[in-house]
Amino acid sequence: MKIIILSGIFGRTPEIEMDLIFPEHEPHFNVKKLIAKLSQKKNVKCYTAPCLHGFMNKKSDNFNKEEYTNYLGLLKNILI
Repeated sequence: MKIIILSGIFGRTPEIEMDLIFPEHEPHFNVKKLIAKLSQKKNVKCYTAPCLHGFMNKKSDNFNKEEYTNYLGLLKNILI
């Protein structure tokens, strides 16, 4: 799995398919606006998890085991 720094994607269009998972809210940017902008790009699919930042990080205070399992399953299905 690759970690992507999103600030570099705005001026580019990915050549491969990208699936991005966002939390419902981020304190540093508007998630809905970002998803709307990124979703216009070819090869980009965005998902919003009903969770907080860090929900897929087992070391995070915001870790959510149920949503982690759900989105990990989604990612596995995408790769298969």
